Amino acid sequence: MKKFTLLIFLLTISITSFGGLFDNKLQFYMCPKESLIYSCDKCQIEKGSFGEFKVDKSTSTVMFIYYDGNKIIGSGTYDNCKVIDEKNWTCSYSGLSQNSHQRMINGSYSSTFEYQTQKPWLKDSFSCGK
Repeated sequence: MKKFTLLIFLLTISITSFGGLFDNKLQFYMCPKESLIYSCDKCQIEKGSFGEFKVDKSTSTVMFIYYDGNKIIGSGTYDNCKVIDEKNWTCSYSGLSQNSHQRMINGSYSSTFEYQTQKPWLKDSFSCGK
């Protein structure tokens, strides 16, 4: 469970390019509170953390690949997304001990991640990309 939580946390803050396959290259930032993820202006840069997204509107999925520097730290697909186009989509996941929401609005990425470490404590992570 701790490894999965760490992977999800890293996935939300780390992203870069993958040989031109993906279209939306972003630098990620960590934000101290959720209200800052939409502007991304007062958030701290996650040096070396990049990524890209590829949207498939016909299947309502968003593929992603995340890097820390040159090292791939995660890749996969968000399913059951609401996709308008490459620059506008939302994806959410709710599970027993975690919830995550990823959004691309007008080409700006934002993410919230909430996970339970011990009852009743919840931890939150807020990130953005531009």
